[in-house]
Amino acid sequence: MYGDHLINSWACTQQVIATSSGEAELYAVTKGAAQGIGMISMSMDFGDVRTATVACDANAAIGIAHRQGLGKLRHVNVQWLLIQDSPRNKQLIIIKVPRVDKPVDAFTNILPYDTMSTHLRTMYCRLTAGWANRTLSV
Repeated sequence: MYGDHLINSWACTQQVIATSSGEAELYAVTKGAAQGIGMISMSMDFGDVRTATVACDANAAIGIAHRQGLGKLRHVNVQWLLIQDSPRNKQLIIIKVPRVDKPVDAFTNILPYDTMSTHLRTMYCRLTAGWANRTLSV
């Protein structure tokens, strides 16, 4: 968002096969970080200096992002470690988000009704009763 204007949006699936959940989260955080860095670059074109924040609920991915090098991860390609430079140069902030505070969980997990309705309201969705009106055109 730039003010009230949507500049870019995307949806994608993971293209790399991960051998652990921490590795899968690292790939997702790196993809988000790359998009965030692209948004920073575009805002600089507008004459506006900004930082980006990537939110993640996986401690493993956050730990990998904040350290230097592979550590015990021997099967991760170096290209996925791009994210390790960004927090150090203050271009990108990686924050921990508790799982219960992630609205996207409304579409990916089984949640109690109260949590589900809170997440849906956050995303400007609403629950209605009954079936949707269906009309068939032949």
